[in-house]
Amino acid sequence: MEIRKLITAITVGAGTVVLLTKAQADARSHLIVKAKGKAVGKGAEKREPYKALQLLNFKAKEELGIEGKLDRHQERACGLAPDSLSDAASADDLEALEKAKAEAEKAKADADKAKAEADAAKAEAQKAKAEADEALATLEAAKAGSGGTSAQTGGQKPENEADAKKGGASNETQNQTS
Repeated sequence: MEIRKLITAITVGAGTVVLLTKAQADARSHLIVKAKGKAVGKGAEKREPYKALQLLNFKAKEELGIEGKLDRHQERACGLAPDSLSDAASADDLEALEKAKAEAEKAKADADKAKAEADAAKAEAQKAKAEADEALATLEAAKAGSGGTSAQTGGQKPENEADAKKGGASNETQNQTS
C-alpha cells in the first residue's frame, strides 16, 4: 500500500483499511479499529493499518494509504487518474463552459442579426441602383427622342432650315433694335 497526499477531499467506505498516523487515528478513534497488517514508516510518520467502521472523511493535502482497489473518485483524489470533462469536471469548469456556450450563442445571434441587416441594406441598395438605372435610361431616351437642343431657338429644335434661318434673322434684328 502506497502513501499518497490527497489532492481533493475524499470519503472512504466502512470496511476499508487505511494507513494512518497516530494523530489521524486519534482524530478518528470512534470510527476505526486496529487492523491486521504491517506498519509503514518510522517516528512521527509511522502509519498503522486501521479498518473503517463507518464512512471516513479526509481533507485535501492529508496523507494516507488506502488498501484495495480504489474507485475513480479516490484515484483522482490521490492523483492517480486524470480528470476528464465527462466524468470529473468541477462545478467551476462546468459553469465556465456554460457561460462560454451562452456567450457563443449570443455572438452567433448577434452575427445572424447583423447579417440580416446587411442583407436588407444590400437589397435596398440594389433597389436604389435599379431605380437610378431606370431614371438614367429614361433621361437618355428623352435626349435621343429630342435629337438635341438649339441655343438660338430657346432649347427648341427648328422644324426645317428655313425656320432656322428665319429664327436666326429675327434674333439678329431683335439684338440690333435693343
